[in-house]
Amino acid sequence: MSKLSVLHIIDSLRIGGAEALMASYIPKLTEYRHLLVTFDNCIEYKSLHGVYDHYVLDFRPSKLFSTARKLRRIIDKEHILVVHAHSYWTNILTRLATPNNCKLFNHYHFADYITRKTQWKVRFQLALDMIFVRKGLTRLAVSDYIFQGLKQFFPRGNNYLLYNFLIGNSVYEVGLIDPGKKPIRCIAIGTINKEKNYEMMLEIFKSFQPSEITIDVFGAGAVPEQYLNNPLAYSSVQFKGVHDQAAGTMGNYDLFCSFSNSESFGLVVLEAVAAGKALLLHKIPAFEEIAGDAALFFTTKEEFISRIDSIRKSGFMPDQNKYRSIISQYSIGSFLSKIRGLYQ
Repeated sequence: MSKLSVLHIIDSLRIGGAEALMASYIPKLTEYRHLLVTFDNCIEYKSLHGVYDHYVLDFRPSKLFSTARKLRRIIDKEHILVVHAHSYWTNILTRLATPNNCKLFNHYHFADYITRKTQWKVRFQLALDMIFVRKGLTRLAVSDYIFQGLKQFFPRGNNYLLYNFLIGNSVYEVGLIDPGKKPIRCIAIGTINKEKNYEMMLEIFKSFQPSEITIDVFGAGAVPEQYLNNPLAYSSVQFKGVHDQAAGTMGNYDLFCSFSNSESFGLVVLEAVAAGKALLLHKIPAFEEIAGDAALFFTTKEEFISRIDSIRKSGFMPDQNKYRSIISQYSIGSFLSKIRGLYQ
């Protein structure tokens, strides 16, 4: 009996959050035949590169309809029965391309509709999302935060909560930050873009000396201009670039920090929990949903500095039991069980 064919489509399979999830769960669904479609020819994950048939579409918004026709030909040629899209434009594209006999899943790995809804570009994207609908479409939310947003914007749609996951369910022994420790070594992981709010990080760390506290930033993207223009003003900060094993380096650090102001889930926070690192996070709903009272939160530059001063004075040790409870909620086993149920 031939395997059911599933087409997975995303802008790119370069290192990233949604991309890492795909690279983790697709190889475990061995009962299906998988095809990959992206907008460039680069696949940076060994678990996917050269393993599955891969199509590249030359896409830009102005070519939406012509690209949809090309995607439809791929679906027909490969006898696809399930189409799974993982990014905004692939969500829209698949609604135009997918025939009615296929199941269609649109995965929402982004929180822009909620966190950036005042921007004209996001309002335009939301309008297209409402206009381009298709019978049988299932929208998948990566967190309850996103799920509640989907219910608000698409109350008549088929919205489904499918939590992101973390490979493995163990937690390293949590790390104690001793009172008076110098320097406190911080790590931040995430693509360098506006949503990650690295400008706030730079403003904060401009007031620190390397002998007191340092932060290493791992992530793709252009280093902020304010840093490039005067790197000596930010002597406590280093941008390390792309590192496909950045999460594995957390053992070298005392404190995981995130300044992001727009997240749908926060997989890297889960990775920091699994590494047993203390968490100092920008207070946004996606992070609160994951970490709860196991993390330290801040909303302003002053509050971040106050948190650091408190750690310096009194030290800090995460709660091991709370960390284990967090990890148990986001297992790959639960994800795989649910995705199999959806694909059938």
